[in-house]
Amino acid sequence: MSIKTNTYQTADWDELEYVLSERHKPATLVCSFDTLSTKEKAIAQFKRTFPQYTQHEVDTTGEQVVSLFRYLNEKLPALANAQNGNIQTLVHLSGLEYSLMAEDPAGPGLLLPELNFERELVFRDLPLVLVIWVNHYTLKRLQKEAPDFWDWVQYQYHFSSPPASGKSPRPG
Repeated sequence: MSIKTNTYQTADWDELEYVLSERHKPATLVCSFDTLSTKEKAIAQFKRTFPQYTQHEVDTTGEQVVSLFRYLNEKLPALANAQNGNIQTLVHLSGLEYSLMAEDPAGPGLLLPELNFERELVFRDLPLVLVIWVNHYTLKRLQKEAPDFWDWVQYQYHFSSPPASGKSPRPG
């Protein structure tokens, strides 16, 4: 696994560059992170590394998302179709944790079953690269409670904070 200089992520950037260079078809990536700072640094690195895309940041925090497909179509109505056969748009989606936390824990929930149902729409009908940013808790819920959606996830990466720079002295 390679790590680019001045980045604090453990994701394989060489693989990401390969995956995202000259995309002809839509793609969905799920990226997990351990701190908000790490996520912000990773998004900044995406913007520097992939300037060929028009990149949007969409934060659903504070909103109850039920249908991800409808939500993205409403938020990004003028999505550019592929130009010269290449996808033009990359969307960083974050904040789905809020939709999961806002659901009644005792009830069946709305977002995860809908993700299962509309997986083909999300993966095939949105002319973009979708990068879904989730914390560890949301990642596990996606895997467990939206298995049909999860089966369609093409790429998963984890971004973590750098190791602590100073070591605490050993008690002696």
